[in-house]
Amino acid sequence: TTGEETSMVGANAFDFGKVRARRIINLDSEEEGIVTVSCAGGADSIFDVYVEKAPYEGRSIRLSVKGLAGGHSGAEIHMCRANANKVMARLLARLYDAEPFRLVSVSGGNKRNAIAREAEAELCVLDEKAAIKVLLDEEAKISSELSEADSGFRLHVGKGRVCNSAMTYRSTSAVINMMLLLPNGVIAMSPSVKDFVRTSSNLGVVTTDEAKVRVCAMSRSSCDSELDALLLEFGRFAKLIGAEMTQSDRYSGWEFNPDSELARDYVRIYEKQNPGKKAVVAGIHAGLECGVIISKIGENCDAISIGPDMKNIHTPDEALSLESCERTYKLLTEMLAGM
Repeated sequence: TTGEETSMVGANAFDFGKVRARRIINLDSEEEGIVTVSCAGGADSIFDVYVEKAPYEGRSIRLSVKGLAGGHSGAEIHMCRANANKVMARLLARLYDAEPFRLVSVSGGNKRNAIAREAEAELCVLDEKAAIKVLLDEEAKISSELSEADSGFRLHVGKGRVCNSAMTYRSTSAVINMMLLLPNGVIAMSPSVKDFVRTSSNLGVVTTDEAKVRVCAMSRSSCDSELDALLLEFGRFAKLIGAEMTQSDRYSGWEFNPDSELARDYVRIYEKQNPGKKAVVAGIHAGLECGVIISKIGENCDAISIGPDMKNIHTPDEALSLESCERTYKLLTEMLAGM
């Protein structure tokens, strides 16, 4: 349905009273040989910090965080890849404590459901040489902590523009607090399914305009009540730091179902078509329409999600294996023929 990659608006708005079927085969997974029987629900949270500005005469400096791997904030959140927005927040916080500065702007990421790969900030410092030393020292520490996937991480420091105004110190501190303290990454693992992320959040996009700095976070959980609890925390966090928060695009998760007949059919046919290979029944910490559909139709649904091999989804390097796509097509047609 429409809007699946942005809000699940199509699935949420669809009239499921027209649907009589109670079996769902969703073609929205990215690894052949894995049949998915659980997914995360999700919601977006937007935090706005309205800033005060004051005159400033001088040239700013510009910081750029680049070279991080990024990735899908659901399927790859457990890989401990660095989020450029959180890296930038750490750099700004470290610098502010050592050499207080006034922020002009900060931005990073371009999709709420992708781990941010790049971020930028423009700021006005009193002692440029001392500020650069603090930043480079912190860059070295961050580099030593990152995974191999993020080995391309670099901090670029360069001349900015001539500014006539900048945020006050108070507003600068509030923006840093928002970016640094907002929960990000894995929040909770499943207590019953080994190595399965149940709840997470991703600080996906940061933007600055004339009046405010906006942070967009996407949270996920296969347990609806746990997601509601996290959103409750976010609301209290916003009040604490003086931000305005709005929540939107809430959709339901899909609890792990180890007894799916469709999953058993998939495993049987996959292993028949691929001698010597074993299929895996698993859950995914990403949003699939199965969660929305089951919540609308009722719990007597049998659902699976399958798909061919893909890699680097939600990045410019996304790719699909054509050979895997053909094998998945043949498996699907045999499943349907047996119904």
